[in-house]
Amino acid sequence: PDKKNYVFTRKEREPDGNPVTFVMGDIAQFVAKLKYQEGNNIYLVGGGQVNSVLLNAELIDEMIISVHPIALGQGIPLFKDRSLRTLQFQLTAHEVFERGLVQLTYSKSK
Repeated sequence: PDKKNYVFTRKEREPDGNPVTFVMGDIAQFVAKLKYQEGNNIYLVGGGQVNSVLLNAELIDEMIISVHPIALGQGIPLFKDRSLRTLQFQLTAHEVFERGLVQLTYSKSK
C-alpha cells in the first residue's frame, strides 16, 4: 500500500478498491515516463510479453531471476517475443536458498 502499483491491461477497468492503477496503451512509453520521475526503482513482475516489450525498448536495467526446483509441464515463458533483441547482461549476484531455490541477479552491460 505504500508503493505506487500499476497493472497493464488490455481491457478498460474501473478502480476496484485495490491500491493499483490500471494502465492501457503503450507499455514502453508508460514505463519510460516512470523511469524519469522522482523516486526509486521500478520493480516489474510481468509475463513474457511485458518483459519482451520492455527489453526491446531497453528499459530493463537489472533482472532478478529465480530458479525453482520444480518442473512445470507448461507455464508462461520468461520472454515471449521471438524477435527479441540481443542484449548483454552480466551476473552481479547470486544466492542459493536452503530449499533449492537459486536467485540470479543480472545487470545490463554498459
